[in-house]
Amino acid sequence: MFTLTMSSTEYRKALGRVYGLLTKAHLVRRGVVDEGTLQYFVNTLNKALPTNATEEEVAAVVKELYFANRHTLNKLNMGNGYGIEKYVLLTNAQTIRHHFNLPNSVVLKWDRTDRQYTVGVHSENTAADASSNWEKPEEAMETDVAA
Repeated sequence: MFTLTMSSTEYRKALGRVYGLLTKAHLVRRGVVDEGTLQYFVNTLNKALPTNATEEEVAAVVKELYFANRHTLNKLNMGNGYGIEKYVLLTNAQTIRHHFNLPNSVVLKWDRTDRQYTVGVHSENTAADASSNWEKPEEAMETDVAA
């Protein structure tokens, strides 16, 4: 059972700060795709990943809600003033990529081995990899901490 603790409150605030940084990133705001903007985006995004049991609980609750009804959560996430946009960071790579309207050339993937996001530029060699970002909900719940 999920219980609200001071640590989960701090984590939710941290998610808000990371979300704010990502919305101001040159990759998101201006669509600038270069090594610097890609690295800034993925390094900042990876700061949203849970680092302890309490944060894992928050992520698990968001994922459970997300995978139960993606459309409702996505509608709430579209900036309508509820302050829950930050929870998109706890969904999956494809949802994050679409939420931030990243250029089509950007490939965002979850690395199951390193348990963090990676980012790159789309090419013919990565076309197949880009389509594998969307996992089955049960796989994502077990393996994809914030994707």
